[in-house]
Amino acid sequence: MTNFFQQRSLWIGLIALLPGCDLPSLVSPKALNPSLPSPLVQTLDQEFHRYCWITYTPSTFDPTVTPRYWPSRSEVEADLQSLRAVGIQGLVTYRADYVDRDQPQSLIPLPELAADLGFEGLILGIWDPLSESEWNAVGVMQHHPLVRGFVVGNEGLGKRYDWHTLETAIVGLRNRSGKPVTTSEELPDYLANDRLRQLGDWVFPNAHPYFAEAKEPLAAVEWTDRWFQRLDLLTTLPVVFKEVGLPTDGDPAVSETAQADYYQALADRSVAFVFFTAFDLPWKRSTGQARASLGHNPEPYWGLFKSDRSPKQAAEHLKGKLCHSIPVFDQSLAPDRLKADRDKLQFVLVADRDLSLDQLALIDFSVSQSIPYHQG
Repeated sequence: MTNFFQQRSLWIGLIALLPGCDLPSLVSPKALNPSLPSPLVQTLDQEFHRYCWITYTPSTFDPTVTPRYWPSRSEVEADLQSLRAVGIQGLVTYRADYVDRDQPQSLIPLPELAADLGFEGLILGIWDPLSESEWNAVGVMQHHPLVRGFVVGNEGLGKRYDWHTLETAIVGLRNRSGKPVTTSEELPDYLANDRLRQLGDWVFPNAHPYFAEAKEPLAAVEWTDRWFQRLDLLTTLPVVFKEVGLPTDGDPAVSETAQADYYQALADRSVAFVFFTAFDLPWKRSTGQARASLGHNPEPYWGLFKSDRSPKQAAEHLKGKLCHSIPVFDQSLAPDRLKADRDKLQFVLVADRDLSLDQLALIDFSVSQSIPYHQG
């Protein structure tokens, strides 16, 4: 039996397809607001499409012990050399204050090390917007030319910090650095919260098909592509998926081959993304989203490299290949882009800002069946 929401969607779809029909309350913000991002944000958007980016936590770092086990400068250099060897050009970190284990009074100069090895960009992360040590580190690094922008926090809103803290940190850092700033939360948070979609200079969610039970590579790619397109139509800001990937162990349904196949297929889709992540992190065995009832815990195994820096299949396949096949954003084509967005959007749910994710999944943005988003 068709429920009210499905009937409403059908009628909206039919009306929106009528010649000359204009539904300003139902079309996407991108179609309604033709304003373009600032030049710096446009440049960053282009660089996300042009380069191969990866999230980076030093392979030897362990924050679960007391005191923290920091990496050494030489270990970070070895990490970066491994990433450059397979063609990685951009880094996204989770924190700014990595201390040099061999010289505890010194920070590891990540921008300088990365620039010397030929990286093209660095998004500097701030794990804790209330951390004095991180802000001190940001103050040292923020004007380095390799630093293209900042991401304040990661899946911590309402847990480790509140809205006021996050918004104040983003605005303040943007004003001090003159560079783009954003935050990262999980994909469902962005779908359900317009305030979050408008926070920052670009939209940078973590989006994991694995936790939506899409573990087979092609199914995972379809899931990733579908939810990227949906989110892209709900904002006028550039959208980049910050954490995207499949683990390679910790669950019999995953493998190195599946991870490699996923990334190879994803490169052919219109999805701007960052590889998740550089290295396996053994310390995450005690912190991840373990499936206790099934005995599954993939959290240590998301790397394109193992913790000893040996490359997995996905890293090997990257050598000499493009990460993205989609064209760089061209400002002169903006009206055509907006028209294309409107044309492919036969009906949109923006009029109902507070829809549940289950209801959202009923809205089909293409002719194929939608894949519901749910966290495991």
